[in-house]
Amino acid sequence: AAAGLGRIGLVPASPEQEKRSDCLVAAAASGKAAAGEEAGEESGAALAKTLQLGVFFGLWYLFNIYFNIYNKQV
Repeated sequence: AAAGLGRIGLVPASPEQEKRSDCLVAAAASGKAAAGEEAGEESGAALAKTLQLGVFFGLWYLFNIYFNIYNKQV
């Protein structure tokens, strides 16, 4: 039970756990450097999703104008 509490910061970690934590942080940092190449692809996908959302809002706005005019005529 105490080992689980140490992971969430309620109990001080042992020196062995701190070493493992430092190794994990270093591994994560090196993984981020490798992921930098993929960041360009992800930003392109994010841009496409943002543009798609903008198009959907634009279409909704235009169809809403048509719908309102039609309802006023009826």
